[in-house]
Amino acid sequence: MTSLDLPPPSRGAARRRHLGAVLLAALLAVLAFVLADGLGVLEPVGLERHRGWVLLVVVLLAALLARSRGFLQALAAATFLLLLLVVIVAQTSIVEPLVAPLVRRDPLPAEPLDAIMVLSAAVERDGRLSPPGHDRLVSGAALYERGIAPRLVLSRVRNGRRTSDEAQQRVLATLTRPVDLTVVDSVYATHDEALRVAALRPAVRRVALVTSPTHSRRACATSEGVGLAVTCLPSASRDLPLDSLTTPDRRLAAFRDWLYETIATAVYRMRGWID
Repeated sequence: MTSLDLPPPSRGAARRRHLGAVLLAALLAVLAFVLADGLGVLEPVGLERHRGWVLLVVVLLAALLARSRGFLQALAAATFLLLLLVVIVAQTSIVEPLVAPLVRRDPLPAEPLDAIMVLSAAVERDGRLSPPGHDRLVSGAALYERGIAPRLVLSRVRNGRRTSDEAQQRVLATLTRPVDLTVVDSVYATHDEALRVAALRPAVRRVALVTSPTHSRRACATSEGVGLAVTCLPSASRDLPLDSLTTPDRRLAAFRDWLYETIATAVYRMRGWID
C-alpha cells in the first residue's frame, strides 16, 4: 500500500485529536488568563471582582474554537508573549521609569490652604479601610496635625451596608487637636470626589490633595479641572513603596498601577475631565 492509499483516520482517532486540541486550548487559556490577571488587565475594565466568571468564559471560548489550528497558534503565541512580559516586568527595573511620571508632588504654597482633601480607596466587608485608603487617611491626618489647613475633607465609601465612617473615625481619634471635618458622599470614582469637593466652594477652594503616589497626577489634574486650586501631596504607601521596587511582587504591583492609571488617564482625557 502506498502513501496515497492510506485509509482515512478513524472516528476514534479524530475524536482523540479533537479532545487533545480542546484540552490544549483550555490549558493555554487558563495560563494566559493567570498571566494577564497578574499584569492587572482586569482592573481597568472593572472585572477584577468577577475573576471566576471571566476565567470560565475564557476557557469555554477557547474550547469552542479549539478546532481551528490558527486559533491554537494565536493563543499559544499570546500566552508566550504574556509570559515573556511577566518575566521582564518581574525580573528587571523596567517598571520604575514607567511609574515615575504618575507621581506628582508639589511644594506647600505660601498662601493659606482651605482644607486637606483625602481621597478614598475602598472599605472591606468587615469595615476596615483598604491598605491604600488607610495610608491616605493616616498621611492626611498627619498633615492636619501639622496645621497646614484648618479643615479635613474625607470621602465616604460603601461596601454593601458598611461605610468607611467608623474606620475613618478610629484614625482621626488619634489626633491631638479637634478635627473640623467635612465628609462628602455618593462617591464612586475620582471625578465624583472632585465634583463633591468643588461643590463646597467658596469655603473650600485651595486644597492639599492626598492620595496614593501613582494616583496623584491624574487625581490632582481632575480636581483642578473642576476649579479647585490643588497642592498635590502623595501619601505614604506601605503596600507599594516606589523607592523600593526590588522584588517581583512589588514590580508587578507597580506595573498593574501603571496600566490602570494609563488607561484611566486616557479615558479621563477623552471625556474632557483632564487636559
